[in-house]
Amino acid sequence: MTEGTAVGTPTFAHDLSGLRDSARASGGVLTDADPTTLGVVLADMLPSLMSGQFKSMLVYAEGVVPWDDVVGRVLAVGQEASGDR
Repeated sequence: MTEGTAVGTPTFAHDLSGLRDSARASGGVLTDADPTTLGVVLADMLPSLMSGQFKSMLVYAEGVVPWDDVVGRVLAVGQEASGDR
């Protein structure tokens, strides 16, 4: 997921630790942790993705959220969780 997000690839991930924070920080979509649900979400969103009208992700001119912003958001979540503000 990291490399794809860094170059603007939309993120679709199961709602699992290790994926959850990165997907949310990049404006991605989380689904229940089963292949059927992920497939349904992808199939439902494919027309929007293909037409460039997918509004759920935070889209910038060069792709999805810039990687530097993703890193900053993930670090902020970690600092907040640890009480280090």
